[in-house]
Amino acid sequence: QQVSGQPAALARPSDHLRHEGEFAGNTTTGEFFKAADGQPAALAKPQDSLRHEGQFQGNTTTAEYYQQVNGQPAALVRPQDSLRTEGEFAGNTTTAEYYQQVNGQRASLARPQDSLRHEGQF
Repeated sequence: QQVSGQPAALARPSDHLRHEGEFAGNTTTGEFFKAADGQPAALAKPQDSLRHEGQFQGNTTTAEYYQQVNGQPAALVRPQDSLRTEGEFAGNTTTAEYYQQVNGQRASLARPQDSLRHEGQF
C-alpha cells in the first residue's frame, strides 16, 4: 500500500541469468593464436652472383667514338637574300589613300554652371 508523500519502495527483480560452474575465460581465438617465445630467424647474407672476371678497362664506347677536338670556330657566312624587288616601288597604301589626316578644331572649354545658389541672408 502506498502512502501519499512517501516514495514507493523499490523492488529489485530476481536475476535469471546465473553462471553455473567455474568460468575458464579461454576463447578459441585465444587458444589458437597464443604469443610464443621463439628464436629470431637467422640472418643470411645472399651470395653475390655478379663477379668480375679479367681486368677492368675504364674506356667506354662513347669515349672512344666521340673524342673532344679543339678546332676552329665555324666561319660566319651571310645568307643570300632571295626576296628581291622587281620594278619600281610605289609607296602608296590603301590605308593612306582612304584615311588621310585631317586637322580639326579643338572643342572650346565650357565652365559648368553652378546649380546650388544661396537664397536669403547668410
